[in-house]
Amino acid sequence: MKILTEEEIVEYHASPAISAESQDYEFSLDDKELSFIKKRESVDIQVYYRLLLGYFRLKPIKIQFDPTRSEPDLKHIVKKYYPGLARELVPLSAARKSNIYSRIFSAVGINSFDLSEKEKLQTYLAQEVRTKLDPRELLDQALDWLAHQNIERPSYRIINMVISDVTNLEKSRIKELVKNHLTENTKSIFLRLLNDPNSKDVFDAIRYQATDFRPSQINKEARAYDCLREIYEDVKMLVSVLKLSKPAIEHYAALFNYHDAWEHKRSDQLNFYLYFSCFVCQRFMDITDYFVSAFYFHYTTTHSSAREYVKKRIISEREGMADLMIKVGGVLDLHGDESVTNNDLRNKAEVILPSNQREIVAKYLKSIDVDEEMYYWEYIDSIQGKSLRIIRKLFTFLKFVEPSSKLALFNQTLKLKFDLETENRCITFDDRLIYKKNRVHIYNDDKTLIPHRVRIPLNLISRTA
Repeated sequence: MKILTEEEIVEYHASPAISAESQDYEFSLDDKELSFIKKRESVDIQVYYRLLLGYFRLKPIKIQFDPTRSEPDLKHIVKKYYPGLARELVPLSAARKSNIYSRIFSAVGINSFDLSEKEKLQTYLAQEVRTKLDPRELLDQALDWLAHQNIERPSYRIINMVISDVTNLEKSRIKELVKNHLTENTKSIFLRLLNDPNSKDVFDAIRYQATDFRPSQINKEARAYDCLREIYEDVKMLVSVLKLSKPAIEHYAALFNYHDAWEHKRSDQLNFYLYFSCFVCQRFMDITDYFVSAFYFHYTTTHSSAREYVKKRIISEREGMADLMIKVGGVLDLHGDESVTNNDLRNKAEVILPSNQREIVAKYLKSIDVDEEMYYWEYIDSIQGKSLRIIRKLFTFLKFVEPSSKLALFNQTLKLKFDLETENRCITFDDRLIYKKNRVHIYNDDKTLIPHRVRIPLNLISRTA
């Protein structure tokens, strides 16, 4: 595994860059730090001790010492603390460097990275790898953990090896769980969807989400749903057993879509099962959310269209009654005219508003308060085709959660779903859920439900109390 680039690896081991303004502070030592170096020791050791300790406080790692990179810092230390030194410093040998670092560890209270610390880091990363799939993220977590535990940073080779081992162990753990917990039936369905040419349409429907709420897109999502609900509980259980974080599930699901069918066919089969399972967990929930949104869209669209139809019908009918209502006004004027006798009133009223027209006006005035309901259902009757079939289809896909109140409505909803799925129509409906003024619109004179008005849920749900 390669986590860092070559340039980044060099920088990982290099000394930290210290500005001229910060040199005084970074290379100053307190009494405890000074106690680990004796005045009788050579100036070279004292200079290198101060230099490496300053670096270590900023970057707790045994750096790869570069005299050229550290030259400005060495000159500053010599000029400030050892101004009488007229010769060049003796090069820093490996043995001298090791001796100095052993003192630095004691001075700053940092532990060296030994086998025991390595095992602790591996244990920590074994948990982190379930949530952090990017090796760079794991490296950052490892460095943060080391700093928190007051442990030196190991070399890049060692920490890279630790992260590689942890990552490989996690992959093995996942593969073993996928192998043992995914049922053979689900594996068989996965492979059939991938390899069977006759399943290509369903496989594509599963891979690619609907773009809108057109019937063709709804039918595509329905095909995907019908296929996935057979295996959803199985893959849901597997993902639960894997104990993956949400980002990890999203990552593996994205890998399923990233690779095309040709690549999946040639990949590790257990990886394919893993990617597909994580994708199914997400996709199935997305589909159920889509059905809710699509149902709401088509319901509100149809309901708005019905209301618009009602308005137009009322306006049209009122316009048709305008002349008759003027005549009604004339008849009322006769009643206010004291010079008109009763016989004349009847005769003149008949001339102004004949009996057949009076019947029309009377019927209109008696029904004016229910016209809206009648026209609403009149519109519903006129669109019994594709539009209502789509709404009904979407309704059968919806999942309902039992509420803390309004249990009668919840139970009726479940009953309606069952009736539609088994009998293709609503068999019974709880009258308590319907306003009395609306009941007349869904029952025949013999009190039986009007089939075409209750065979789809929109009519009932939209008119319930």
